[in-house]
Amino acid sequence: MVRYGSCTIKCAKCGSGCEVKTEIQRNKEWDNSIVMQECKHGKMSIDMFTRNTFTPWGNPDEIKFKVHFIFLDGDNKGKTFTREFSRISTGVGDEEASEDCALAEAHFSSNGFADYLKNTMAIGVASAFIGEHYETRKFH
Repeated sequence: MVRYGSCTIKCAKCGSGCEVKTEIQRNKEWDNSIVMQECKHGKMSIDMFTRNTFTPWGNPDEIKFKVHFIFLDGDNKGKTFTREFSRISTGVGDEEASEDCALAEAHFSSNGFADYLKNTMAIGVASAFIGEHYETRKFH
């Protein structure tokens, strides 16, 4: 089942960005704008949702990230780029999305021992890839 997740959003023009990492430990529902960053090209934020199911008949475990990039310059000035990444139960993998100067990536892993070690060693490393198996979906 999905147990760990990390999400980054950054400006492709200057490299400024923010990241959040999580481990499902309890139901947290939505935490809005848990990290925020601003550069001269845009304002970035990440919202996060986690759900931990303790019973086999409950809703599946889930991690969701929602990224926002508000453009402050260029042709998209004033527009907002928003993408949601999610994994339920057995999902592992990577997802990425980009638009103009906004780049977003999400990484999900299970609670297998190898994944746990990789996740533990990746703490403090920006945009670390976690999990041995992955799939990529690109949104343009």
